[in-house]
Formats: sequence, structure tokens, C-alpha cells
Amino acid sequence: MREYKVVILGPRGAGKTVYLGSLFHRLSTPSEAGYYLKAPFDQQKKLNKVFSKMAYQWPDPTDVGQTDHWNFDVMVRAQDDKSYKALSIHYYDYGGGRMTDIHNVELEKEMETILAGADVFLALLDGQKLKASLSGDETEDVQKFWAEEVQQLCEHMNNHSGKSAHFLISKWDLFQDSDSSLKKVRDALLSWKAFRNLVGNRSGPTRLIPVSSVGYGFAELTPDGKMSIKRNGVGKMPRPLNVEWPFACILPDLIKAELTIAVEEANKREAQLNREVKPSLSLLESLKASLGRFMKSTLKHLNIDEPILDWLADRVTYAADTKEEKAAEIRAQNLKEAEKLRTKINNDRDATQFVLASMLNTVEEMQVAYRSSKIEPADVKKEA
Repeated sequence: MREYKVVILGPRGAGKTVYLGSLFHRLSTPSEAGYYLKAPFDQQKKLNKVFSKMAYQWPDPTDVGQTDHWNFDVMVRAQDDKSYKALSIHYYDYGGGRMTDIHNVELEKEMETILAGADVFLALLDGQKLKASLSGDETEDVQKFWAEEVQQLCEHMNNHSGKSAHFLISKWDLFQDSDSSLKKVRDALLSWKAFRNLVGNRSGPTRLIPVSSVGYGFAELTPDGKMSIKRNGVGKMPRPLNVEWPFACILPDLIKAELTIAVEEANKREAQLNREVKPSLSLLESLKASLGRFMKSTLKHLNIDEPILDWLADRVTYAADTKEEKAAEIRAQNLKEAEKLRTKINNDRDATQFVLASMLNTVEEMQVAYRSSKIEPADVKKEA
């Protein structure tokens, strides 16, 4: 069974715990995604409390010495009404002050251990401070945002450059919801050297994902620079926006990363035996080609099922060859395919394939809606 560790990075006040509460609320029951999250009962109660409390008050920030570990099983309910576990995701959320405000050797060692063991980094960037910066605000808070928060996030992630990474733009309800808004955020981030170097030197893409844990119309920015729950919003529940998108990116990105490793290892092995290797074999070409015994042994070591590999190769090729203007057709085809997969779920492996299909659907929709969200290393060189 696949298990992945996700570390949420971000300073105090960025909204890490609030994001997790909204994510669990969104996915705790089966929805259009087709899968749901199951958590231990005590954690379920805590996360539900975080979300329900937002109806009238922002949750208290996580103490600097506290590290919360959340365990989510990704479940699929099949047509026979049985539920199967596709994978497990372990989230680590720590007090944000630990990143910028405190120098404690033991806490820093603990944090470094957690970072080293992570499979994925989710870095939260405070959308309120980003918006202020884009508006020309040069207050001390905005200057600290760039010089301390963005800088240290990039430094932490740069020390572990082999990890899958996504940047979440929090408080997106402060922005006009459009790709042009995200493009402005992207341009501002790429103008900061530490960020530009980080994404430019990675082996894979970096994503910018706009999220709001409360949605539009629930909170407002007051003259004193604080986010306040609207009076007419008291008693109403938040309506999270895009919070499932970062979650949906986890499995597809990690499997593709594993496949890249498998291709590299297989090619190295072939070269060592003086066998012919295609000089410019791409990942897609390798996936579509028949698997040699060395590739198979590598995949077995990485716990990748060949049926999932074959299906993923066809799926990725189809997505790459389809034009953006056919987005509605893509969605209809993908939903039809996902429902077909759901009718065949009889075990955990089938559930994993279904979840992967559903997540790929979400990622494709995100990339159509926000073309600026995906930053390839080559893009950085073009925009430099």
C-alpha cells in the first residue's frame, strides 16, 4: 500500500491548520472526486472543530513547539458499497514561528528530520501580503514577507531539492479569480532570485495553486490590515475554494517522479551491459515502449503496478495530444473513463488506479483554468 509524507511549510499566520481543516471538510465524504478521506476519530474531531469554529472565529495559531501529524486514508466506495483503501497520506503541520522567529536547536533538528523524510512539500504563501506587495505596498510587513518568509521557504526547500513541491497562494478570495491574477503573482515570485533559482534548478515542475479556505464573501480585509469575518457571515459556513487541488497533485506527480527514476535506472543498467539505448528517450516514449526485464525489476522495487503504468502512459499521451479548446470534451471523456474504472473496483489496487484517474482529471482542469500555475525549469530560463 502506498504511503506518502507531506510537510506543510509556512510562517505563522499563513493558514496551514485552517487549510487542513477545510481540506478534510471538503473530502471527508464521497463527492464528485469519487474518493474520500478517512482519519482517526480523534483527528477527525479536531479537524471538524477547526472548520466549524471558522463560522465565528479564526482558530488559534499552532504553538511554536507543536508538530501535528495527521493521518489520512484515501478511500473509494465501490458499487458493491464496500470501501477500499487506495493510499495513505501523512501530513505534518508545525508552528509557523519555528521557521522565522525561533532558534532552538532541538526544534530545528526535529524539523530537519521531518523535512528529510518528506515526499512532498506544500509551501503556503500568504496571499494577503502578496496582494499588498502587488499593490505597491512597501511596509515593513511586506518587506519581511519577501526577505524572511519567501526567502526561508525557498532555502528550506532548496536543501531538499529532490522532493515534489507546490506553492499554495492562500487567501485567494482577496484576488480576482483569474489566470491573469495568478500570472501577476507568478511574475512577482520569479522576480525574486531565491524563488527563481529554486524552480529553475528543479528536475520537475513547480506548481502555483490558488486556494481559499473560506471562499469568496466570507471574510474581508479591514483598514487595520487584518482579515475579519464579515458580520453577515457569522453563522454561515465557509465555502472552501480549490483546497482539493494541491491534494490531487500529490499522487500523479509522485508516480511520474518514480517512473522517471525507473527509466533512468533501466537505461543505466542497459548501458552498463553495452546494450543499445535510445539517446533521447523521453518518459512518454519509455512508458509506451515494451518494458525490458531491468525496467520491470526497477518498477517492482518501486512498488509500481504494471497495469497502472500502462494505463497512465495512454492517459498522459492522450492529454498531451488534446488541444485546450477541447477542454469540455476532455472532461466528459475523463469522467466517463473514471466512472468505468469505478465499476471495476474489487480491491485496493483498483482503488488506487481510480483515485489516480480522478486526481489527473482535477489536475487537468486546474491547468486549463490557470495556465500560469505550472512552472517548468525551462520556463524560468525563458522568462529570465
